[in-house]
Amino acid sequence: MEKKHYKKHAHISDDKLTIEYDMVDFTESLPNLSDEIFATKNNSPISIIGVRQKNVPHDPEVTDFLQRCKTDGEARDIIYYLQNKGEISEEKAKELINQLEKKGVRSFGPLKSYGYYERNFRNK
Repeated sequence: MEKKHYKKHAHISDDKLTIEYDMVDFTESLPNLSDEIFATKNNSPISIIGVRQKNVPHDPEVTDFLQRCKTDGEARDIIYYLQNKGEISEEKAKELINQLEKKGVRSFGPLKSYGYYERNFRNK
């Protein structure tokens, strides 16, 4: 009888939407979940809809940069800089300047102090 080779780790798909486990590895690694899944009387597939993720790092957007500013002047400089680099359009820059003048720099969100990203996204 030929011995079956089992995966030692789960395989994550390229689109990062599915995880493939070998049956034995799955039951050994996740016994409680395995019991729940295989305790069902029918053999219909089980789908998990949605995964909650908090504080997922992303590429910074203009508001992320503006939240690092302490003064309206700093925010204005950032907006003009991003416009000159072509990161935001002239229309978007006018919209942001208008918001800045009417509501102030904190209207873009709370201040992200030094070390914000390190504290919130380390080891993620």
